[in-house]
Amino acid sequence: MSLVKNKKEKENRFMNEKRRLIYLLICGFLMLYIAACTPTYPQEKVSESIIKICKENYSLDVEVKITGETLGVGIVLDNLIEENFYFTKQAKNKMDRIFLTVTRVCLSTDAPLKFFVITCKDTVSKIDISFIRYIDDIKKSFFGYISQEDYFNRLVLESAHQDFWNKDDFPFSEINLSGFLAAQMVQRLNNQINQQNLSVPKFYINAIDKKEKNDELIVFECKLETEENKDSSDYMWDDFLELLMETVDNVCCKYKFSDYEGLRLLEADGEEIINIKKTALENMQKGKKKWVFK
Repeated sequence: MSLVKNKKEKENRFMNEKRRLIYLLICGFLMLYIAACTPTYPQEKVSESIIKICKENYSLDVEVKITGETLGVGIVLDNLIEENFYFTKQAKNKMDRIFLTVTRVCLSTDAPLKFFVITCKDTVSKIDISFIRYIDDIKKSFFGYISQEDYFNRLVLESAHQDFWNKDDFPFSEINLSGFLAAQMVQRLNNQINQQNLSVPKFYINAIDKKEKNDELIVFECKLETEENKDSSDYMWDDFLELLMETVDNVCCKYKFSDYEGLRLLEADGEEIINIKKTALENMQKGKKKWVFK
């Protein structure tokens, strides 16, 4: 029980640090919006501008890359996370300044950017932490179209420990909306599972593009990975499936994303367990249908 409690405490601390970053961004929205009325940072100078602001104003060396409609910013930090899973004070200050700089530039450029990702590499723990933001969410929050809590939940945070860690390697790739929504589904679902203390298998959600099959729709696939030393009956399957369907439909509704066919639940080897169409997910959300996992 103590291990579970400590894990939850660490997760809560990490989420509180994340909320702090969001709060700082929201406080600066008015200034950023005024600056964004004209393209202060032309498309061809976006990367140069971010590097220059971070270096001259904050003495920070960052790497910047634009891939398609995604802006990637990377920084190497000597001590990102403390033993208690808090961000160090020094790291917090640096991340705050990078977030504000990137947001400022993204809101005042004519570059066709839709996403930005900020990746922090910790040379001590060898952990990479990435913050992914849909730029349109920033504008919606400023105009009051979404709540502060929802705005916070829309920021995707990912962490990874690389087997062959390289502080100079920032492999930024383009982010699309369906992939971003899949990552957000995983994050929201994990938060709900932790809050409700549900016993569920590990899972991964991916947005599968079916264009190669002459189909323009996306399918969200949730692949399960059960533990070898755990009996299948120990998992709360009914609760998990209901929460999974609710999360998929909820995220798609928030972004008015309708170009998807449905949700597929798969075994670890790829064998299909159940295929749920979009209409069924929508009906479930409206309370017209109750699904039970068999």
